[in-house]
Amino acid sequence: MAVGLAMGLVFGVMFAAAALQVVLIGNQRDLDRLNVRISDARERQYSLRRQETLLRSPQDVADIAQTKLGMVPPERAVLVAPTPLTIGVTTTAPAPAPIPAPAQ
Repeated sequence: MAVGLAMGLVFGVMFAAAALQVVLIGNQRDLDRLNVRISDARERQYSLRRQETLLRSPQDVADIAQTKLGMVPPERAVLVAPTPLTIGVTTTAPAPAPIPAPAQ
């Protein structure tokens, strides 16, 4: 009887150890997948930061606007001075009439 109990206990411990190994292997696989995703995200972030740095140059913005968006640069810059007709004529409003004091 004691031998059977000992064998059952040994079998139970070994079964629990095997089950624990299966769980650990599954968790390690998940961890490996997450590490790959993190690595891919870091590479993408690095690439986007490089691209952002390149696009900050005014010349690069103008080049992209001209080549990809069809912007046509002006032949010459023309400054336009505003006139009262374009910004509106301002007038002063008449002063409000005084409010009479209440009768006492």
